[in-house]
Formats: sequence, C-alpha cells, structure tokens
Amino acid sequence: MRNATGPGFNIGIKMNSADFQRGGFDEGDAMVVAKALAAEGIDLIEISGGSYETPTLVTGNKGDYDGVKDSTRQREAYFLEFAEQLRNEVSVPLLVTGGFRTAAGMAEAV
Repeated sequence: MRNATGPGFNIGIKMNSADFQRGGFDEGDAMVVAKALAAEGIDLIEISGGSYETPTLVTGNKGDYDGVKDSTRQREAYFLEFAEQLRNEVSVPLLVTGGFRTAAGMAEAV
C-alpha cells in the first residue's frame, strides 16, 4: 500500500485488542499483530474490541458478558489498559475507542 500511496500518505488500521470469543483473538494475539504492523511502518493503530456476534460492550446487555473482565465492563475506556501495555512495545501513535462517556474520562485517557 505504501508503494501505491507514497510516503506522505498516512496509513492506519483499526484492530481488535480481543474479540471476547472463547478461543478467539486475544490481547496476546493483538500484541503480536501490532508489533508486526509497526515493523512494516504503519502510521497509526486504532484499538477497539469485540465482534458483531457479541456487541456486549456497546449494547450493555449485562447477561452477555462471557469472557469480559469485570474491570473492562466497569471502566470508562474499555481498551485503555491494553493501549498502555502496547505503548511499551511500539512507538506508533495509538488511538483508543470504546466506552468514553465523560469529558473527565477522555481527559484522563490522554
């Protein structure tokens, strides 16, 4: 893609930190993928999570939290903890989505 766009075009990717499926994509997998993307020269990684099959974090369906840690459900920024871990592994700018509800929560994440 970089060859087609040139060095002045930013390339980013939105990726799951985990899909919350038993036996599915987890934070360890995401760490490996993010490191590989950084090594390839990606300009930005947006961190998200979940799947269309289990949109629990978005819908708030409390009866469907299989595999989701209590700490994840209770905090405002669902994927901030993973982003902090990833920050120690890659120098690529990170963007975090999911669960921001207040200006204070957003400011704290920054």
